[in-house]
Amino acid sequence: FFDEVIGDKLAVYETAGALHGGKIVWILAKLPKTIRAGSTDDVSDSYVLLATSHNGSMSVVMMPTLVRVVCNNTYTLAVSEYSAESGIRMRHTKNMKNNLSLAKQRLQIVNDRIDEYQDKVNQLAGKQISSKMLEAYAEAMFPDNPNAKHNTRTENMRNNIFENFEMKEIKETDGTWWKAVNAVTYYVDHQRSTKGKNDSARQDNRMVSTLMTTGASKKRSAMDLALEMMATV
Repeated sequence: FFDEVIGDKLAVYETAGALHGGKIVWILAKLPKTIRAGSTDDVSDSYVLLATSHNGSMSVVMMPTLVRVVCNNTYTLAVSEYSAESGIRMRHTKNMKNNLSLAKQRLQIVNDRIDEYQDKVNQLAGKQISSKMLEAYAEAMFPDNPNAKHNTRTENMRNNIFENFEMKEIKETDGTWWKAVNAVTYYVDHQRSTKGKNDSARQDNRMVSTLMTTGASKKRSAMDLALEMMATV
């Protein structure tokens, strides 16, 4: 199916794999477009992720995904809502090839979405964030639990964000709102604890979360909130 979608050299296969003992399979194909924060060396490569299940438990999903080269942070531009604006979901049936024309249209939409994302990155990378706003941003991303006796875990999450923000990466984007977003995404992708009965299960759960479910949603929120807060100062 994916061979035909990208048969016109609109993308190139890069890697593929299976999760949860083969229940979910996925392919990652690299697109020609890249995201660059202004004129810096802060670059993200763009991909299309195709995933499906062998047991009919999930549809065939196709979504745009970005990987920030400097730290392997991932950004999924479509997570739960697959529409004309964000991606495609197709039923896993023998007639799936009937959707090829539509899938190619969605691939063009993916490229359009990447252009929109480029504008947002430039906005964030072009403005410094104050210490006060960084604290407010971290508190909004990881709010206290009003029902908890202590919020030590939440405070540790915020401290991770502050430490990630201070890491030296690319001089031109250090200290910016874009760096604040990446402080959150780095935490979600590489530092957040993941449940599972063994290391393999935890790794599978982390990947699903990072690209498709709760982790991906958290990272999208990080971008949206940064743009919203930046506009107020």
